[in-house]
Amino acid sequence: MFGVVMGDQTMSGIQNIPIALFVYNRPEHTKAVIESLLKNDIAKDTSIYIFSDGPKNFEQEGLVKRTREYIDTITGFKEIFIEQSQSNLGLAKSLIIGVTKILKIYEKVIVLEDDIKVSKEFLVYMNNALNFYQKDIRIGSITGYTVPINFPKNYKGDIYLNTRHSSWGWGTYSRVWSNVDWSHEDFHKFIKNKESVESFSQSGSDLVTMLKKQNNGKLDSWSIIFDYHCWKYNLYSIAPRYNLIENFGFDKTGTHCNTAPSHYANKLTDYKIVHFIEGILENKEITNQNYAIYSQSLIKRFYKRFFREYLSWMKNLYSKH
Repeated sequence: MFGVVMGDQTMSGIQNIPIALFVYNRPEHTKAVIESLLKNDIAKDTSIYIFSDGPKNFEQEGLVKRTREYIDTITGFKEIFIEQSQSNLGLAKSLIIGVTKILKIYEKVIVLEDDIKVSKEFLVYMNNALNFYQKDIRIGSITGYTVPINFPKNYKGDIYLNTRHSSWGWGTYSRVWSNVDWSHEDFHKFIKNKESVESFSQSGSDLVTMLKKQNNGKLDSWSIIFDYHCWKYNLYSIAPRYNLIENFGFDKTGTHCNTAPSHYANKLTDYKIVHFIEGILENKEITNQNYAIYSQSLIKRFYKRFFREYLSWMKNLYSKH
C-alpha cells in the first residue's frame, strides 16, 4: 500500500498530477514509454506510481523479471513508487486497484499502459486540462489521444468534447472513479431497453458488443465499464485536436491488441495545446465522425463474415454439380 505523498508545489502553486503506469512483461516497451515521458519538461516535478503485474505462467517469469529489473533503474521523476504483484491480476483488475489507490490520495490521476508513448507536450496538456475542468461535473475524463478527424472549417478550438472515453493516455477524477460500479449489475436491465442500447451505441457501434462480452466473461476490460458508467451519467471526455499519443503495442506482444487498426492510427504531434473552453459544447459533426471511425471495425467484420459464408455456400453449391 502506498503512503500519503504531500509533494512540492510547482511555480504556479499547483501540484503536478501523479502518473499511474501499468506494466507487465514488455521491458523494451516500458523503457520506450518512460523515455517519452522524460522528454516532458515537468516530468522531474511529477510523481510516478508503477504497478507491475505478476507472471501468468512460467513462460512469462523471465520477461516480468526483466521488466522489473528495468523499472528499478528508472530516475528522472520527482518521486518513484513501485508496487509488484506476486500473482497475475490481469490488466483490468490491476488498473482498477491501482487507480483506486492513487485516487484515495489525490483528486486527479494520469494513466498510462506500457505501450503508450507520449508527446513532449503531453504532461503539460494533461495537467492543464484536468485542472481546468476539475469543477465541470459534465467531464468524466481527459485524453491525449484523438482519432483522425476532419474538423469543420469553422472549428477553432484546440480541444473538443467527446462522448467516448479513450484508454490511450488519459486521466480522470476521484469524483468520477469512486462512483463506478465495476460489477455493472444493471446490465440485464440495460440490454433489454432498446432506447438505452441505441443511445450507448451513439459513441460507436462496438460498445454494446464489448459490454456484452464483458458481461459474458469473454472480455476482461475496465475501459468498457468506465465508458458505460460515463454514458449512464452523461459524462463527456475532453480530447485534443492534435494527437499527443502513440500506441505502439500492435505488434502481437499485448494481451488485447494484436493487429493495428489503420482507422485508429493518428500522427503523434508536439503541438502545444493551451486554449481550453469553459462550458464547451458537443459538436455533432465531430461526434458523427468519431462514431463512423469506431464503427468501422464492426462493419468490416460483418462484410468479411458475409463474404466468407457466401464463398462457402458457392463452394458447396458447385461441389454438388
